[in-house]
Amino acid sequence: MEAKLATVNALVQANTEAISALQDKDAELLDKIAQNSTELLALSEKLTALQSTVEQNLTAAKAYTDAQVAALKAELGADMELVKS
Repeated sequence: MEAKLATVNALVQANTEAISALQDKDAELLDKIAQNSTELLALSEKLTALQSTVEQNLTAAKAYTDAQVAALKAELGADMELVKS
């Protein structure tokens, strides 16, 4: 009977240690998840800013191109029909 009690106590102790180890791992994982979330949020903000910059650059490039095309059309005048074909 004492041997069985000792086995049960050993199993209880092993389970207690395993639970403690798992709780430590859970805390580590939660810390990593929190860090990753913070980094992802910062990255999202950077990407949003970059997207805005890209859109501004595209708008400026289109305006420049449109102005250049308009100037070319004005210079060519009637010869523009030749350019189209």
